[in-house]
Amino acid sequence: MDRMGNVNEPFATRIASSLVDLASLAATKRPFAVARSLAIVVRAIQGKIAVLGYASLIVSIWFFSGFIIFFLGLVGLYVGKIFEGVKRRPVYVVSRTTRDE
Repeated sequence: MDRMGNVNEPFATRIASSLVDLASLAATKRPFAVARSLAIVVRAIQGKIAVLGYASLIVSIWFFSGFIIFFLGLVGLYVGKIFEGVKRRPVYVVSRTTRDE
């Protein structure tokens, strides 16, 4: 671990960890939107939606809105890491020391 608290691990390990994090985020944060989108698409295929283009419009708005919110979250994490790095605080503070005599 270096003085900023970063762990030196292989690039492939960091990528795999990031993919697992993204998969868990997608599975836990947006099940309602995914289920609702699928329901709208199924209703459109069955012909139960009278307005043409409704299903594609709604699903695309939800998809791109989620995409934008996701990347805003990534930007927020990036700015937070920059903020923590700029403060240059130590990883830990020693409150008391002992000496061997």
